[in-house]
Amino acid sequence: MDENVKQIFQKLLEYQKKDIELRKLNAVLERDEALISMNKNKRAFNDAKQAIADCEQQAGSLLDTFAELQKYIEDNEAALTELENNEVTDDKPIEYVAMALSGELQAYCDIEADMIKGMFGTIVQGYLKLGYSKTMAEALAREFFRYES
Repeated sequence: MDENVKQIFQKLLEYQKKDIELRKLNAVLERDEALISMNKNKRAFNDAKQAIADCEQQAGSLLDTFAELQKYIEDNEAALTELENNEVTDDKPIEYVAMALSGELQAYCDIEADMIKGMFGTIVQGYLKLGYSKTMAEALAREFFRYES
């Protein structure tokens, strides 16, 4: 049994020598500038990949908003054309009174109010998709209409 114990110790010593060599190699690798540079570049690459994914998501959101606005414009183009063709001015008071009495003026006001509400909602939705809070999105939409009018 003495020989058996001796072999076990011999194998243990061999294992420890190999373990020490591996630890030394790992220490050298950890200090290796090429490996450090590779890891740094790998992190930069992953960050760039994430930025691209974020940009693609935002671009998709913008395209969706654009499509919604385009559809809204197409849906309301006829009403807007009719409103522009029958524009009431203050310098034609008789026409204004006649329209008011017939209820036609209220219809034009209702069309215009609906269009503005729809545009406001669409603009707010666009800002919400871009990550703004509801309060901020509404404030930005009001600001838009303030400068558009």
